[in-house]
Amino acid sequence: MPRPTRRPWLRWGLGGLAVVVLVPLAGAAIFLATFDTEAQKPRIIAAVQAATGRALTLAGPIGVKFSLVPTLTLEDVALANAPGGSRPEMARVRRVEVEFALLPLLSRRLDVRRLVLQAPDILLETDAEGRPNWAFAPDRGQAEAAAADTPANPTASPAAAPAAAARDAGRRLGIAVDQVAVTDGRLGWRDGRTGQTRLLEIASLQTKAAGATGPLQLTGRFALDGTPFTLAGDTGSLATLTDPNPASPWPLRLVLEAAGARIAAEGSIARPLQASGWRLALDARVPELQRLAPLLPDVPMPPLRDLTLVAGLADAGEALPTVSDLRLTLGPATLEALLPGLQLAGLTATMPRQDQPLALTAEATLHGQPLRLEGSLGAPALVLAAQPWPLDLKLSSGAATATLAGRIADPRGITGVDLVLALRVPELAALAPLAGGRPLPPVRDIALDSRIAERGPGFAAGAFLRDLRFASSAADAASPELTYVIGQRRGFAGSITSTRIDLDALRPPEAPGAATAEAPAAPPPARDRRVIPDLPLPLEALRLTDSSLRWQIGTLVTSGITLADLRGALVIQDGRARLDPFTATLPGGPVSLRAAADVTTTPPSVQVAALSAGLDLPPLLAALRLPAGTTGRADSTSTSAARATRCAPWPPAPPGMSGWG
Repeated sequence: MPRPTRRPWLRWGLGGLAVVVLVPLAGAAIFLATFDTEAQKPRIIAAVQAATGRALTLAGPIGVKFSLVPTLTLEDVALANAPGGSRPEMARVRRVEVEFALLPLLSRRLDVRRLVLQAPDILLETDAEGRPNWAFAPDRGQAEAAAADTPANPTASPAAAPAAAARDAGRRLGIAVDQVAVTDGRLGWRDGRTGQTRLLEIASLQTKAAGATGPLQLTGRFALDGTPFTLAGDTGSLATLTDPNPASPWPLRLVLEAAGARIAAEGSIARPLQASGWRLALDARVPELQRLAPLLPDVPMPPLRDLTLVAGLADAGEALPTVSDLRLTLGPATLEALLPGLQLAGLTATMPRQDQPLALTAEATLHGQPLRLEGSLGAPALVLAAQPWPLDLKLSSGAATATLAGRIADPRGITGVDLVLALRVPELAALAPLAGGRPLPPVRDIALDSRIAERGPGFAAGAFLRDLRFASSAADAASPELTYVIGQRRGFAGSITSTRIDLDALRPPEAPGAATAEAPAAPPPARDRRVIPDLPLPLEALRLTDSSLRWQIGTLVTSGITLADLRGALVIQDGRARLDPFTATLPGGPVSLRAAADVTTTPPSVQVAALSAGLDLPPLLAALRLPAGTTGRADSTSTSAARATRCAPWPPAPPGMSGWG
């Protein structure tokens, strides 16, 4: 029988493989068996002290697990806080577990297969001057002393460990971390200036990377100030993340889910260490916006629902990020907190680029009355550049419309405002639901036009209404400039001219159902025989406003009486009022009146003076619906003064007019 052919190359190959694999394993086993872990504590503490200037505490034992994947464990690790911190330790960790790959050590690479942190508790805070506790100050003296001991005494005691040499070795070794696992962690934040605190609880965090150059995947469950959320996604490599000048952008894809909301971001960062040169595509779906309020406590959260937001964001340096391809939609929501009776049906806002206008469309109801808003706002780029910012908005309810169009020269300071307001209401009574169901006067064909400008930046001191024109079936008015003043008290200043005002037509009808079943007639009140009756006067109004108005009215109809050629000037200042003059032509002839009131005295005072050169009594009595039969003319000059002992309370301020009263 022929003998089998020998294959020496196979034996040599297997032997070589044994040498390559078994010898390092045997050497590692011998090293781990003779490695004194407790003796290394001072070296580790000294190295951390030299690198950070902070004391490291290793209260628990250091353990080494013997296997093909050596494992190092540390128990009860703590790093001291900055001087003056709110607690002694900046960071505490119950257990640290590090699994190493054995063979890469032959190439002077530290390959961490898995890093496990159990119950880490980290506090990031600033002091009263804003200095952060994560700004470390290396201990130069200890580092220099350790470096000096290294060449002369390589067998120096562990207490004098060469921290500088350790750092140099760390720089020479390539370090890669494949997996990181965190459980039961806490990351706190405290602002030393404001005292504000926040807490991020880390129920679990898992990261996985295929070495230093492979992509990184992460998943985690967290709770921010008690509000749970999850985070998942993948990013570029750790090598690119830590490279100050990476050759290519660092990719990023993250998905955050909290309170039923899902927010996804995908893009890249050109220089991740500087957090600059980033571009992101944002896609958010939020069923109820206010449920995210605990995550963003400093951001106002209106009660909006079914929010969707798609947009492109890009880094713009120190300026605000640039926005593109924006589309925002809102679903039905109750906005009672903003305005009683307001219900949003839907809203859509779109903007292709930041240098283009933002288009708006919204549907809503107010007390059941349908409302529609449409139009556009100027491009955000104009705001950032402080260039004139246009706007064009239209609000409609049925056939009634209100438009506001024009521009703001400096939108950041709201100065240089030049807007045109136009209001058209065919039937005022049809808008009764907007008034909460209260009947409105049967006025028709209302047309209001005016130009609006600011009185002080941001309308802080009021507004100017220029070229004011009002027309309707019941009245008209015009003013070259009417000023709305905001100061210690609010008021109006200017002059108004009207050709006709019918106060009877401006009186609203009685509300349906206001009439009740006839009740027994009450006995007539006792006749007041005083010349000046005991009537309540609304003098408290003088405390609420400072105004200066002049008016001229062609005809004024009130209670069926027509007055003509009315002229008046009213000044209210610091609780004092003066009406001088007031002239009118009654059905019987002209009269003039002067009046003054002062609520700064106790009790308030009222003065009235009337003058008539001659009144024809028959037409005056007929207009007043008094019995006829008296003829002739009456001349009158009278002056009266009184101390008011009874003042009617002024009606409460209209909604939104804060600061009155």
